[in-house]
Amino acid sequence: MKLTPAPGASHVGIKASPLTKAIASRVDDFDMALPRVSALVDRLDEEPHVNPSTGTAEFSLRDPDGYYVTISALAAA
Repeated sequence: MKLTPAPGASHVGIKASPLTKAIASRVDDFDMALPRVSALVDRLDEEPHVNPSTGTAEFSLRDPDGYYVTISALAAA
């Protein structure tokens, strides 16, 4: 699985502030990433969905340090 930084990531329903800690990455194999990441966390903050702004599949979670992490597909769904 290859991670690629997501330029200008946009998240529906997430209000950013100067204190928001967020990470956005794109993966070349979204279908492989989802179960692997899901096995590492208790729950996802956002279930898999298609982001209407980018047309890519994505999901989000909180990491142990409190960062809001969004993983999205490299290519449009």
